[in-house]
Amino acid sequence: MSKSYFATVVLAYRNLTSQYTIPRKIALAIIISEMANIFLSIII
Repeated sequence: MSKSYFATVVLAYRNLTSQYTIPRKIALAIIISEMANIFLSIII
C-alpha cells in the first residue's frame, strides 16, 4: 500500500475518533477490516 493511502487512513481514523464518540478500539477494528478488504481486492 502506498504511503499516501496510509496517511489518508490515519486522517480518517483521527476524524472518526474526534468527531464521534466511537471507542478507539472499535474505530481501529473498522479501519483494519477496511484495509484488509482493500488489500484482498488488490490481490484477487
